[in-house]
Amino acid sequence: MWYLPFNAARYKNLKLYAKIETDGIEDAQHLTEILNKLYDRGEIDAKTYVEALPNSALESKQMLIYALKEKENDRK
Repeated sequence: MWYLPFNAARYKNLKLYAKIETDGIEDAQHLTEILNKLYDRGEIDAKTYVEALPNSALESKQMLIYALKEKENDRK
């Protein structure tokens, strides 16, 4: 069997987007904990963090996403 060598440096700045839908409160809490860790380590930005949060985590989620997008556009 032949394998290609894995070069992690090629994937260091690769942007992946994943959205996880949860039904249960425990799942939502677990997802929020994971997102907190990713954000704290700088692996995701604030916009990605808020977009990935379960809808039950924030009442004004869409308003916050809009504000973060506006802030991002102002920087460009």
